Amino acid sequence: MRLNAVRRMLLAVCLLCGLWALAVTLSGGGGLQLGGLRISSSSPRNPLLIALVAGLLAWFLALTGERDDGRAHRGAAFITLLTLLAIGLNILLQATPPPPPGVFTCYHDQPLRGAFRFQLNCDAMEFMVLADDPSRVFTQRIRQSRPLSFVIPYVVALPLHVLPDFDVIPVGPPLQKEFLGFVLVNLATLVFALLCFTWAYERGTGWRGGPEWLFVIVALSANEVTKMFLWNPHTQILNLLLPVLTIYLNLRLIERGSALTTPMAVALGLGLGAGLMIYGSFFVPLLCLITIQWFAYRRLWPGFIAGAATVSLYGAWVAFVYWRSGSFYSHEVDAYRQFVWMADCLRSGAVACQLTVATNAVNFFNATAPVLAVPMFLAIGLRIARVLCIRDDASSPMPRTLLQACALTWIVSFVFLALAGFYSPRLSWLLVPPVLMLVALEGGALWRASGSRRPWAVSIALVTVCIAHVLILAERQGPYW
Repeated sequence: MRLNAVRRMLLAVCLLCGLWALAVTLSGGGGLQLGGLRISSSSPRNPLLIALVAGLLAWFLALTGERDDGRAHRGAAFITLLTLLAIGLNILLQATPPPPPGVFTCYHDQPLRGAFRFQLNCDAMEFMVLADDPSRVFTQRIRQSRPLSFVIPYVVALPLHVLPDFDVIPVGPPLQKEFLGFVLVNLATLVFALLCFTWAYERGTGWRGGPEWLFVIVALSANEVTKMFLWNPHTQILNLLLPVLTIYLNLRLIERGSALTTPMAVALGLGLGAGLMIYGSFFVPLLCLITIQWFAYRRLWPGFIAGAATVSLYGAWVAFVYWRSGSFYSHEVDAYRQFVWMADCLRSGAVACQLTVATNAVNFFNATAPVLAVPMFLAIGLRIARVLCIRDDASSPMPRTLLQACALTWIVSFVFLALAGFYSPRLSWLLVPPVLMLVALEGGALWRASGSRRPWAVSIALVTVCIAHVLILAERQGPYW
């Protein structure tokens, strides 16, 4: 009963400080005189930080204080909480230093109120112009290979045109509504990624998400990718969605215990074909699907059918562009030689090809190792702690099917990225969510087996780590990928 009262108090603080931060954002700040006491604020940063700390602590206390595994938490209220968490954390990340002077970055830096800044990616204008008039794709060909990446925000932005222009939004007219369309799509993509992670974790383990789950959710909600791309017209948030979506799809396919029927293979293939018209990395779930059909169930046709449906849908778009304009342009192939670099390599001769392969291997390592280091060390540390602290490992068995789904996702993503030929830390984030799932599994097993009765200590420690992660990320410049 006392713990419930504390949680209610923390939620009240969270709500009041959140409203305070919103009022300061909309009004530009001000002061309030209460007798001899004057309360003033010119930046929403501090009240927002207090709101996030109070809200996270209340949530962690709820998860550490209750052990009801049968209780579901995926309704509208849960989705609202995830949305508010993603928004709050990523607004706080915008209280960041300006780009380094004299160094080229692919961002236009714009100071906002208080310590906040807005940095518009150099690709953003191109995305917004296409979302304003998608027919321009036939003359402005750079995004021709990803038509749905701007058509979906175009559709989302249509009803927004009835709204007035907003001065508090850093991108003004005439493309403000298209900017808002991209932001809404990015936010929905991030929240859906968090939902997919939750569905996979709880379905694969049979556990209700506990403190270990929320700890990982914070890492997925606020990171280098979301800091630079959540508020930007771009597609990079998909590097968070695709791996968790693939894990969940793999889990469901393995759980089926049988190969896909023809209608299911066609439907999944068409869905992934539509995904390819948003982002090329949708090949990863397709390859996982085919791998499961061929090697787990030893059935060739479901994999062939799904692959044919995917290629047919994307091929229909390519054929339409050829018919309309006489050519088709892929910026990924033309500018970065993604995947076709291997053919270029073979044509260049043995010595030159060996040099190319060695250079790509070094570039791949340099792009991937810094991104994977922390989550991998965390997973290893939790594994060691579990071995040392739990004598009877059978009391908290690891979910085999979920581990298989994560391993397949990671391996296919690794091979896909290694063969791409263009390497960037933001693309390497495809490899992070499967490792974070392992962090959640090891942490969850350790928590459940420990029988901890000190929710305050656990909650405060985890909130401290989460907020420290966000503040450190906010205080760093960039990344300017």
